[in-house]
Amino acid sequence: MVNKWLIILFAAVQALSCSPGTVRSFGPAGSYVTHAYRGSTGIIRTEFCNITLVSVDGDAWNYISKTGIYKGNGEGFPAGQCFCIMILNTWNRPLLISRIEVMSGGEVVTPEKHIFMQGGDYLRNRYAVNLEELWKTRRVLADHVMLQEIDFDNDTLEYRMDYIVPGDSILLFRTFSWIQPDIPAKFRIGIKYHEMEKVIDFDLARFEYYESEPGEIKVLPEVKLK
Repeated sequence: MVNKWLIILFAAVQALSCSPGTVRSFGPAGSYVTHAYRGSTGIIRTEFCNITLVSVDGDAWNYISKTGIYKGNGEGFPAGQCFCIMILNTWNRPLLISRIEVMSGGEVVTPEKHIFMQGGDYLRNRYAVNLEELWKTRRVLADHVMLQEIDFDNDTLEYRMDYIVPGDSILLFRTFSWIQPDIPAKFRIGIKYHEMEKVIDFDLARFEYYESEPGEIKVLPEVKLK
């Protein structure tokens, strides 16, 4: 009898773990300084700037690839992890971005920009997104938090300055060839004005959520990697 109940319990666990409604994601973890949304978006507000970090998942890739700006001529999306970084300069001085990196397992992981490939043809034609455009900094003209609320074609403009003007809001994408989601990791952004540099850290975590009823989202406890 005991074996029978063990078999039933095992089958139930397997069925729940394979439920098509369960979504697993990897992104910013909520904390006393970070507002987190849906396991993919986190916001940190400082006296110098507000930074929004978005982990680009499958739905976000599909949304981006359908825009006129980012549409590529190939298929599929870059391997690894991609983040969208949005920065609003709330200070009265211009700010430089001094670093964008991930600390994973004690190692510094820098963005992968495929610089080993010569020419823009590869960047435009390899994937369903145009990597050449994806790396460019753009100014955001509308006040949005969620990535899929942004009308990239109409509400953004290419930002050619290498600093962020006070009051301006910009965004850029960066991909990373490897980040191990099962060990402690942080996303680090540095902002600089002359000799002053501040580094803002986002803790990264794994999340699971599922739809128990249409339109109803239940978030399972986050696994903080810290």
